[in-house]
Amino acid sequence: METTVVLVDDGTSKLPENIRHHILSFLEHEEAVKTSVLSKAWLSTWRTRPDLQFIRKRVVKRSPDDTTIQATLEKKGNDFVNSINTTLTRYHENKYGIETLKIYLPMIASVTPDHVNTWFQIAVENGVKILSIGLNNFIVLPETVFRAKSLVKLWLGKFQLNSQVIQIIRCHGLRKLSLIQVNIDEVMLQRIISSCPSIEYLKILLSVGFANIKVTNLQKLKQFKIQFREKRSGFVELEGPSLEEFCYWNCINTDEDETQFFPCSLQMYACKNLKRLRLREIAITEGFFSGIAENFPLLEELTVQYCDHLQNIKISSQSIKRIYLDTNWELKEACIDVPSIVRFKYSGDSIPLFSFTAPSGPCIFEIDLQCQDWDILEISWFSELKELLTKLNKSEISLDIQFPATLDGFTEDEMRNNAIFPVPQVQKLSIGFSDRDYLDAAYLALDSIFWTCRPKTIVQSWHYDKVLNNNDLVKVLFEMLMLRRNQQQTKFWQQELKAVKLEMFKEGQRVRFPELLLDLETFLKSMKTEGSSSCTPLVFDLEWETAKQATRKHETT
Repeated sequence: METTVVLVDDGTSKLPENIRHHILSFLEHEEAVKTSVLSKAWLSTWRTRPDLQFIRKRVVKRSPDDTTIQATLEKKGNDFVNSINTTLTRYHENKYGIETLKIYLPMIASVTPDHVNTWFQIAVENGVKILSIGLNNFIVLPETVFRAKSLVKLWLGKFQLNSQVIQIIRCHGLRKLSLIQVNIDEVMLQRIISSCPSIEYLKILLSVGFANIKVTNLQKLKQFKIQFREKRSGFVELEGPSLEEFCYWNCINTDEDETQFFPCSLQMYACKNLKRLRLREIAITEGFFSGIAENFPLLEELTVQYCDHLQNIKISSQSIKRIYLDTNWELKEACIDVPSIVRFKYSGDSIPLFSFTAPSGPCIFEIDLQCQDWDILEISWFSELKELLTKLNKSEISLDIQFPATLDGFTEDEMRNNAIFPVPQVQKLSIGFSDRDYLDAAYLALDSIFWTCRPKTIVQSWHYDKVLNNNDLVKVLFEMLMLRRNQQQTKFWQQELKAVKLEMFKEGQRVRFPELLLDLETFLKSMKTEGSSSCTPLVFDLEWETAKQATRKHETT
């Protein structure tokens, strides 16, 4: 029996068309299309909507030998381009207004300069305000675009912006400009910046053709993100009295044999309203941070990544709340005088000499140590780690360590003889290894960690795959912690460990295992029946003796 669908007029068809256009602006494109079948009035609304969107999503790449599929994809691409031409021609002939035009064709190679010129010409003549176009190949941008006085937002992907072609710029009201993977020379870039003083948001990513940029007359600029992609040094000079967020990356150029870093320098002044600063792969030294409190008195978040010239850093500020130091390979010493800090994260393959001013309130410290490429991990490394954790002992600490597959630099006896009490506490611990063949190293690594700190929780994932040793670390943890009472208590940390509870995440909830798991085999069977189908996080909750109890015990031993 067939079902008849009856469309009931709810009265919206009688609304003024500009109101119906406004309603469409709140709907996703797929939902907005469906309104065209509600009534003739809604069909007219859809056909005259001021917000046009033509997005051809990426498809899975096929083998070039499959000519049938290739021909089908090319035909669909050509049909899609023709539909854009038809729609925009109708808008032009009927003088329908265009507020927004978005065209994204990352997989269609049949777009020609004539197509693009026509689209831009119609959009500009019909009063476009928001223009966003990304292509599959580089096409020279016509001068028409920057003649649009109505333009307030412009997003361009894979275009060539030539200063010899674009001589006149009239979009003085432009507020947002994004240039993604464009080819633009420095003359053209500076011409845009000097001609569009109302820009509030500026993004230049993965673009080529320039090495330097000077932004000194954008008094309203609030957000600025830039990434170089040239195999040469460059600089950025920035004056931003209204600037609140600045992100500056220098692209890594990858050759067949090696990865090279090309340093870029930075000068910033009059940025008193800056709140977020992210610097990656640029040539800055400790001198840049010497006046950070005075230069950026409202700064709340600072990120420094892959800055290889940075060996020492001193950050002194009353306003900063979050600091992220990530993989600055040459960093040897860091002084953090930031009493308002609430989150600090360090990532690297070594442990710099840190000093911290005590936070004025609760603070989370995340320490991520990537040591998997070390040939030898010596006992001094654990001493440096313990010294760092001791400095942070009154805060919440999260520790993540990636060990090498072998630990040949010390023995368990050496670690025990080097132990110093009391041992600092860590709220959360996660560890991993660089190679699957790590079983022997796992026992020594965990013993060394327990001599170095007292984790309250250890979080590891149980993987469901055919690689049996993928879960060896979980098995080692289970044997060392859950079955410790069946073993001879030969280690001080075993004597200080009062209780262990094991939980797993199941459907977003923490589920506790039975108090008594008889043996490893019972645990493994439980994981097969209770866990998820791919990966299950396991949480070992550890209860230790207090620092005073542990110290007193070692003093009497």
